[in-house]
Amino acid sequence: MPPAGATPKTPLRGRVTSGANGVPGVLVSDGRHVAPTGSDGTFALPGHGPFAVLTRPTGFRAETWYVPATSEEIVFRLLPVAQDTPFSFIHITDPHLSLGDPAFGEGTGDATFWLNGETWHERIVTTPAVLSELFADIERRHPSAAFIVATGDLTNSGSEAEYQAYRSAVAGCRLPVVSIPGNHDLMPQPEDPAGAGPESLYSAVTARYERHLGPRWFSFEHGGLHFAAIDWFTHMLGLDRDDQDAWLAADLAAVAPGTPVVLLSHDQMSAEFYAGLPAPPVASFSGHWHTSRVARAGATVHYNTGPPTFGGLDYSPAHHRLATWTGTRLDVRTVARGPEALAGATFACRPARRDLGPCLWTAELSGGAHMAAPVIHGDLVLATSKDEDSPAGSLEAFDLETGRRRWIARLESAVKSSPLVVGGAVVASAVTGETLCADLRTGAERWHRTLVDPLRLWAYLRPATDGRSVFVGDVSRFAALDVADGSVVWMREDLGQRENITSHAHPVVVGHRLMVSFAAQVPDLWALDPATGATIWPKGVVPRGIYGLEAADIIVHLPRTPVAGLAADPGGQDLYAVRLGSRIDRIRSADGTVVWSAPFLGWFNPATPLVHADAVVAVAGSGSVRSFDRATGRLRWATELPHGAPIAMGAYRADGAVMLAGATADGDRLLTPLGDGTIVALGPEDGRVLARADLGVPIAASVAAGAGTLVAACVDGVLRALPAEALGSGG
Repeated sequence: MPPAGATPKTPLRGRVTSGANGVPGVLVSDGRHVAPTGSDGTFALPGHGPFAVLTRPTGFRAETWYVPATSEEIVFRLLPVAQDTPFSFIHITDPHLSLGDPAFGEGTGDATFWLNGETWHERIVTTPAVLSELFADIERRHPSAAFIVATGDLTNSGSEAEYQAYRSAVAGCRLPVVSIPGNHDLMPQPEDPAGAGPESLYSAVTARYERHLGPRWFSFEHGGLHFAAIDWFTHMLGLDRDDQDAWLAADLAAVAPGTPVVLLSHDQMSAEFYAGLPAPPVASFSGHWHTSRVARAGATVHYNTGPPTFGGLDYSPAHHRLATWTGTRLDVRTVARGPEALAGATFACRPARRDLGPCLWTAELSGGAHMAAPVIHGDLVLATSKDEDSPAGSLEAFDLETGRRRWIARLESAVKSSPLVVGGAVVASAVTGETLCADLRTGAERWHRTLVDPLRLWAYLRPATDGRSVFVGDVSRFAALDVADGSVVWMREDLGQRENITSHAHPVVVGHRLMVSFAAQVPDLWALDPATGATIWPKGVVPRGIYGLEAADIIVHLPRTPVAGLAADPGGQDLYAVRLGSRIDRIRSADGTVVWSAPFLGWFNPATPLVHADAVVAVAGSGSVRSFDRATGRLRWATELPHGAPIAMGAYRADGAVMLAGATADGDRLLTPLGDGTIVALGPEDGRVLARADLGVPIAASVAAGAGTLVAACVDGVLRALPAEALGSGG
């Protein structure tokens, strides 16, 4: 696996031994070719990359598993070790260990970087001490785990000092840590020919990684499982794709038939990549997106995991995964960092408390709950759920009075957005773009549509409708589906370039225009014809991803990204957008003109603004609720609510975000759910706190209100209903 531009070819020969004996059938690689050892343990390879790499076989550990390529005879020494089945391993990814910018403080705040004039400053998110604490926490929670797999972005910038700090933290971990590179680990430094900075995001320097951590692609075995790891970033750039593909094909071809395989990569590989393998892996583990996303494609379950020490770009809590190989299947459990009672928070239904407290009733969903708000429609409560220990999701209906489940409809992957009622039907869309339409009263399936292969889409957007079509998808593929039968009315694949920032700007139909926005794109907002999908505005613009721009343009355009759900003005022509650069704008749907713009804490703030009477109410994760005059944008009032939450759900936050959900209007009060499990009622005229109710479990979705009942979807996967009187009359 030579660094870019270099292809050393030193013929390799050597022997694999255990004690005094040679070990036959052990795989050894030169980074392109793979050879099994002969009956006496010897091997010979043509030589290609900078290392000779041993595939550690089941039942052994190695004194060293790689050595520099050399013309001298190489000896790999194996030591027998018990590897019982079942066994477990831990998956972490994207810790982004950083020495950071101490001027901004360690581990607090709302952003991983901040702009001072034209200078970017890094915030310390994962310090060496935090990474060591993570390892200690994993050891405490999972004392019998065999090893930890870390799939890239181990460091934040790939500097010499960060690598040294990472190696030191790994050395202090009781469990072996298997590391592979991510794009941040290969970032050029100021002393490199490519230089450093945003313009070097799509270049890679591999020498530092290889010097500190060794081969960038390799395989090993444990307990009968064969693990194959690749360097996604240089593969994606095409720097060594042929070498990696040749090596992987040879490696998998040399594995005993029927041996289950697990693939490790920094980003999830494409369906085309997997189609080229001789047999499908049982699972893949990846990161890069800073999300939790699980999808099944054929025989493979793909686990994309978020950061282990701070909240994800999908606002998932810091987490890791515990994978257990039983000998016949891989069982996976997602574990949130924080209190044991909330270890499954947002990922699965694991009730954190059983007592009713102030509740009329509680109802367990079939999976986890997060930012998908329930919907009250007549005598029904409609909700969606997600199981991210295995790929599954649901659309469920409950009786508003009793909480009894009326019906449930299953999807094949997590549903991360609220259901949409259209006439006598209800629609839910999964993270893979899979969309289900069910009868509102019975739950019977009316239609079921998959837009594309399940590995391509990362759809967090709530479906929108104009009454005739439902609009679903993400920047890779956005479509209109006929409400009656789910047939594709139109489809767009040219609205932007796929980036690893998930979009939460839920689309709306305003003034007979479909308004859509996708994260980190230029343009940042589109007006489409709902009937045809044709662009109304902007005309003649070639869409681009933010990170393909020059540094000066990134500074201009990235702050314009809408990060929260788009909100329609009741006047029928305008909409409101909260932008990454801490602004809230009122925008004309006719042409994109900004009517007014006001400062607001918008940095990674997913809460959809609420239009209430003559005000727009916006909620920030940092604990601020603000009311703006609809006509002028003038700040009418601001209320600061207490900080604190037991789990960190805010993007790049190492502490708990306070609020991720927009306010709900219920009569003469605004209901605001908090990350500490309380619901606060505010007066709409002055923002005064009127009442509180404590449910005891964090809430990240807006509260549903109707028929004198309030329903909250708590992050433990439990719906909790309470009487409206618990927070005042609601008049």
